[in-house]
Amino acid sequence: MMSSPTESPEGEVLNTLPPMVINNTRIKLKAEQVSIIASAYKPKKKQIHDQRNNIERMQPQPIYPLKLVYLPKELYLEIDNATIVHNLRVWNASMRSLYVSCTGFYDKSEHLGASCCYHPRTRSLLAPGLATDFYIKAVPKNFAPVRSLRLVLQLAAAYKRDNVIIYFSVPIVITFLKFIPPCLHGEGG
Repeated sequence: MMSSPTESPEGEVLNTLPPMVINNTRIKLKAEQVSIIASAYKPKKKQIHDQRNNIERMQPQPIYPLKLVYLPKELYLEIDNATIVHNLRVWNASMRSLYVSCTGFYDKSEHLGASCCYHPRTRSLLAPGLATDFYIKAVPKNFAPVRSLRLVLQLAAAYKRDNVIIYFSVPIVITFLKFIPPCLHGEGG
């Protein structure tokens, strides 16, 4: 019986590939052939710049830029005893229809003297040139430990079929008329 070339008589499997022989094709240089000037040459170092500063942050850009106009540019609330409702009107200044929604307050410190909320909580579809209203409601608490504070209300806008979303921030300044300064331990009272 004939054995295959890949198997040895003892039943072991041999390597089927031939051994590789790699010849160094470069010419061997002797010490007399090497120039001192050539060995003293050092390549110039490449100037390495901080890539984080030079590369602009690439963000997806829509074919038509998103534009919103909102009034007032900054909301001022003075909170005393009554519940306050303020109106924020948003217009679509883009060439295409937009979805606009309120994403919430950026700073949650409004709970110090009042409870704030916004309506509507659903997104609004705005055709070019049309407007929608968002309402910010502030319900006062018994007292406020701070005199005033700043909040930011975020609005998100997106086209119907694009994944590009732009956030707009509307600053809100709240002044508490029921401000009671905190009592320090050293003071009598």
